[in-house]
Amino acid sequence: YHTEKIRKEYPSIFKKIKEKVAEGRWEPNGAMWIEPDCNLSSGESLIRQLVFGQRFTRKHFSYTADTLWLPDVFGYSAALPQILKGCNVNYFCTSKLAWNDTNRFPYDTFKWKGIDGTSIISHLNDIHCWPDPQTLIHKWNNVQNKDIQDRHLLAFGFGDGGGGPQYEMIEIARRVKDLEGCPKTEITTVSNFMKGISEEMKEIPEWSGELYLECHRGTLTSMAKIKKGNRKLEATLREAEFLNVMASLKGAKYPTEKFNELWSILLLNQFHDILPGTSIQPVNEKAIADYEKAIAGTLALSKKALEIIINSPPYKGGVPKGRGGSQSKNPPQQSPPLLKGVGGISSNDKCQNNQLFLANSLSWDRKSEITLENIPAGLVPASDEIQSQRITDIQNKKLLAIQGIKIPALGSATIKLKKGRSETGSAFKVSMRKVITPHAEIRFNKFGHITSLFDKSSKREIVKKSGVLNSFLFGEDVPKEYDNWEIDKSQAQKMEIEKRLIKREVISNGPVQLRVRNKYKLGLKSTLTQDIIFHASTPKIDFETKIDWKEKHTLLKAGFNFDVLADTARHEIQYGHLERPTHQNLPQDFARYEVCTHKWTDISDGGFGIAILNDCKYGISVNNSSMQLSLLKSGTHPDGTGDNGEHFFTYSILPHACGFSVESVIRPAYELNNPVSSILSATDSHEISSFIKVDTPNVIIECIKPAEKGGNDIIVRLYEAGKAGTHIKLTFDDRIKSVYEANMLEEEKCKLKLKNN
Repeated sequence: YHTEKIRKEYPSIFKKIKEKVAEGRWEPNGAMWIEPDCNLSSGESLIRQLVFGQRFTRKHFSYTADTLWLPDVFGYSAALPQILKGCNVNYFCTSKLAWNDTNRFPYDTFKWKGIDGTSIISHLNDIHCWPDPQTLIHKWNNVQNKDIQDRHLLAFGFGDGGGGPQYEMIEIARRVKDLEGCPKTEITTVSNFMKGISEEMKEIPEWSGELYLECHRGTLTSMAKIKKGNRKLEATLREAEFLNVMASLKGAKYPTEKFNELWSILLLNQFHDILPGTSIQPVNEKAIADYEKAIAGTLALSKKALEIIINSPPYKGGVPKGRGGSQSKNPPQQSPPLLKGVGGISSNDKCQNNQLFLANSLSWDRKSEITLENIPAGLVPASDEIQSQRITDIQNKKLLAIQGIKIPALGSATIKLKKGRSETGSAFKVSMRKVITPHAEIRFNKFGHITSLFDKSSKREIVKKSGVLNSFLFGEDVPKEYDNWEIDKSQAQKMEIEKRLIKREVISNGPVQLRVRNKYKLGLKSTLTQDIIFHASTPKIDFETKIDWKEKHTLLKAGFNFDVLADTARHEIQYGHLERPTHQNLPQDFARYEVCTHKWTDISDGGFGIAILNDCKYGISVNNSSMQLSLLKSGTHPDGTGDNGEHFFTYSILPHACGFSVESVIRPAYELNNPVSSILSATDSHEISSFIKVDTPNVIIECIKPAEKGGNDIIVRLYEAGKAGTHIKLTFDDRIKSVYEANMLEEEKCKLKLKNN
C-alpha cells in the first residue's frame, strides 16, 4: 500500500525504487498489502491482503515475497501458517512477542504449526537499533536455545519497522563484521536469512497453535464502531461477490474495479493501529466514514445484482456471456428495491401480487427465522405454512419476522405476498418474572437477569447455582500504560454487576418471537436498552442492544454463569477454531485472560453445550464455565473521544442438546452475521437453483468470486470447520465445465475429476 502511494504521488522516487530492486539492493519482501491486525481480520481478508500484496510486487518488481514481515502486530492467528503457504510465503518474522508481560516466548527460531497441521519456519528478530558492539553482544546473549540456534536477525535503523539506517550505522556494521569479542555479522536480506535457517539449522523446535501476545488485550474491544464496521463490511462484501457472480452467469459484467476499490478500503483499515482502535481521532473518524461509504457501496452492488437475477430469463443450459460481456440490452424499466433485513427501501405500498425473492449465500439450506425490513404494511406471506409477525426492533425499525420457509444452499426461494394481517396467536407464556417458550423455561430476578434457564430438550438447568445470565459488568479501566491498547489483569477486580433497571416491558408477543425490553442506567450518564428475543423455532436467545455511552475509562462486559463442566472452550478464528483452557493451571493460561473470538465461542461437555454468538464483538474471557463478552472499552488515549455515542449490536446464547458440531453452533453464527438478501418484485421472478451443493455438513463455502486473472473462471473457497478430516462431494450446476484445485493466489495445482456435474 505504501509503495503504491509512492508510485502514484512520487513517480520519480518509485522509478528509483524499481532500479534498486532490480539491482538487488532493495528487498520488497513482506507479502501483505498492509501490516494488518491478525486477530480481528477474517480469513478471507488475510488472503486478500496477500493477494493484493503479491500481485503488486509481481506486477511492478517481478518479485514474489517469501516472508511475512509483521514486526508490530498484536498477536498471530493459528490460521496463518496455512494461509501463508497457500500464498507462496514460506517464512514468518516478527518482533512483537518480545512484549509479553508474563511469560517469555520459549523460542527465537521455530516451526509454527497452524490449526490444519501446516507448519512455517518462523523467527523472532530484533528491530530499531544500532549494529554497534554493545548492541550485538546484548542481542546475542539474549538468544535462547543456542544449542540449536547459531544466528539471529537484526534489522538495524530508525523506525520501529526496522527501516532507515544511517550512514554511521552502515559504517559501524562494516567495521564490526569480524571484530574480536563481538558476534560475527554480515549484511543480508530477510529472504536469504530465512532460507539459511531452512537449509542449515537442524532440529528446529515446533510451536503449535496461536502466537498469543500477552499484551495489548484491549485492542480486541477498543473503538467499537470500527470493529462493527470491519465485521459488517467483510460480510456485505462476501454477499455482494456471490450475488454478482450469479448475475454474471446471467450475462452481466462483473464490476471488478469497484470491488477492488471496496476491498482496498477494507484492507487499509485493517492496519494494526486502525482496526485495533489505537489511532488518533482523525484516523478513527475517517475509518468509520470509510466503512459507512463502503458498506453502502456493497449493498448497492448487491441490489443491482439482485435486479439482474430476478429480471433475467431462467437458465436453460449452455454457457452465458462471460464477465467481460455487456449488461442485458433490456434492463428492467422499474428497479425493484433491495430490502434491508438486509438493507434498502421498500416497494410501493400499492403494488399488487407482490413476490418476495430471497437469496441465500450460505452453503446450506436456510430454514431458520428471518426478519425483513420495509415490507409494505398490510402484506403477509400467502402460504399458510409460513408464519409471520410484525415487530419493531431496538432501532425502531418496522420488521416482518417470518418462519417456515427453506432457502436452498447458494440458491434462492420466492414467497408470494398477499394483503392480510400477521397471525396474532402466541407461542409463548410470559409474566414479568417468567417466560415459557417451546424450548425452555426462563426465570428472571428483579434486576432483569436470568436466574434460571431450564432447557427442555436436554432437561438441564443451564444457569450455575447462585449465578445469573446476561448481567452487565461495569468497572473502572485505567491500565498502567497504553490506554486503548491494554486491559490489565487486575481490572477484573473492579467489575460490579449493574442493577439499576429503569423499565421492563413486553414489546412483541406472537407466533414467531417474544421480545422483552429492559432499560438500565449505566455509570454516571449512560443508558442501555435491550430487547431479549425468544424464538419459537430455535432455543437461541438474542440480546439486541442499544447503548447511549457517555463514560470514560470504563469497561463493560456481558456476563454468563453457565453450568457446564469443560476444561477448554472453543473460539472461532479464521477458517476454523481454537480450543483454549478455561482454567489457569499454567503461567500461559494465567496470562490468557482476554482472548479473541470471531462469531462464536462455545463451551461443551460430551453431550451438551452453550455457545455465545455475536455480530461485531471480538474480546471474551472464559473462566471455568463463566463467560464474559466485552462490549465497550472507553479509553481516551490516543483518541480522547473514546467510544462516546450510540452503539447497536446483537449477541446471543445458544444451548444445544448435543456436543459441539458445525450444525449446532457454527451455522447459526453465520446466519446471525449474514442476513438473507431480499428484493420485492411486482412480477414473477425466477428462482436460482443451488450453484453448488456440499454433501458434508462440516464443510463451509466461505467465498465465491471471479478469478483474479479474469475470464470466465470462478474461485470457490471452502474449508472444513469442525476439525475433522473428511471426504466431500461438490455438485455444481451444469454451467461448470471443468474444476481445478488452486492455491490461494489462484494458481492451478491440478485438475479434478468432474462427472455428472
